[in-house]
Amino acid sequence: MIKTILLGASIVFLMVIALGSVAFFSPRSPQLREPIATTPEPIDGRSGLYAGAEDSRWLVVPALDNGFYRFNLNSWERVERIAASDIATEPFVRSPEQPYTIRATALETPIALEAWIFEPTEPSGIGIVILHGSGDSDRSNSWYVMLADMLARAGHFVILPDKRGSGRSSGDWRETPLTVLAEDGAEWLALLRSDQSDLSAYGFVGVSQGGTITPEAARISAADFGVALSTSMTDLGEQLHQEVGNDVRAGGAPGFLHGVLTSAFVTRAERRQPNFWLANADYNPLVQWQEWQGPFLVAYGAADENDNVPVSESIARLDAMPQRVRPEWQVYPGVGHSLMQDDSVFLTAFEADLRAWLSRFSEESHSEG
Repeated sequence: MIKTILLGASIVFLMVIALGSVAFFSPRSPQLREPIATTPEPIDGRSGLYAGAEDSRWLVVPALDNGFYRFNLNSWERVERIAASDIATEPFVRSPEQPYTIRATALETPIALEAWIFEPTEPSGIGIVILHGSGDSDRSNSWYVMLADMLARAGHFVILPDKRGSGRSSGDWRETPLTVLAEDGAEWLALLRSDQSDLSAYGFVGVSQGGTITPEAARISAADFGVALSTSMTDLGEQLHQEVGNDVRAGGAPGFLHGVLTSAFVTRAERRQPNFWLANADYNPLVQWQEWQGPFLVAYGAADENDNVPVSESIARLDAMPQRVRPEWQVYPGVGHSLMQDDSVFLTAFEADLRAWLSRFSEESHSEG
């Protein structure tokens, strides 16, 4: 009996020491990418949509540093780095029809912010700025390229930027309040309004943490609409706790340790980026939305409940709002945070719903109203 008690006490003591080291050992903050000093290839006739083997679709565009990217539009995360000499090699052939073109643009702000503009050949009258999610994220991310491709194919002008501190944009997202990132989005929308002044509507499609700042960006810029994809309607700190808790459970930790381990790893995550969490832990997109109350669509993958986002709690908070001022929302079964089926292409139902919702703001819809 005494041996059992001593063994149990020893295990608890070792666990306390281990958890203490997890929580209070100062981890390194995520590193920003090295500044890109090279000049990218020009966007010219080599860029655009290509057909490959077995009816595959590809987008070729200059890389952010040198050479080119070749994005597979049929399979997420399939992106290749190629030299100019490899662009049109067998079996890749530039498509005779190009539903959009791409050009580079930049903001004239105290820090350098750069982007691509996707320009449709048959415009719908809608302009969209994409807002990136957490961490380092830029135009080399194939998921965002596929989103921009989908929107541009529907006839929308799309700005796909490099997030502050990512790609060819300077600054440091690790030290930045979300309000400042929302202001970056508003600056991009102002540029789009100036660049394409005759569109009928301008707004945002924010992804994950980018959806968190969408209502504030929309309020600042007086946008006509906002869309949030896979975005928690809780405070940012609450979402972190849910996400870390999911990781702890997925890691196979005993049930009685879930709470303690989750708290320890949340503390560790916050200590990696102390200034970011000090500024943003209480940031809540629904609070921001109530100050704007514009047309707002929120989309979830049901499986995200066990990954990044507290979907059920987010829906409960949306449902608790008065119906006359409630954002619209949709949950899609069988998909998670990416909203992609088989992690390859966007779920057909989600893509159809998003297109239909955005069509409300098209030139034709406005003229009919």
